Amino acid sequence: MNENTPCMTTSFEVIYVASPYTGTSFERNQRFLAVEKYTAHLIREGKTAVSPIVHCHVLAFRHGLPHDFAFWQHYCLNLLFVCDEMHVLCLDGWEDSVGVLGETTEAEDLNISITYIDPETYEAIPRG
Repeated sequence: MNENTPCMTTSFEVIYVASPYTGTSFERNQRFLAVEKYTAHLIREGKTAVSPIVHCHVLAFRHGLPHDFAFWQHYCLNLLFVCDEMHVLCLDGWEDSVGVLGETTEAEDLNISITYIDPETYEAIPRG
């Protein structure tokens, strides 16, 4: 698939892309750009992927909404509820992220498989 090919997903499974977000304005923007790029990669590969950060970063910036997980938690977890799989983009700070912890805990409770993704190679990181 190239950039001119219409987006045609190859499966009906929906991937929720989680990553850290909260931080300084510069950190938030860098994290947004990284997760946006990864989400585009998945879509280019024919996958259906959703990321609350990709969807909400611009909304928060343009409309003065908070940037913290406490505000977005209900939105994120409702979105996760309709997903089949989770990818955690392991950007700096992911292990300490309150949002990523909340999202992965909910995914485990919902028996949604979780894959941890290297942000440089987009390869799965073995866990164990």
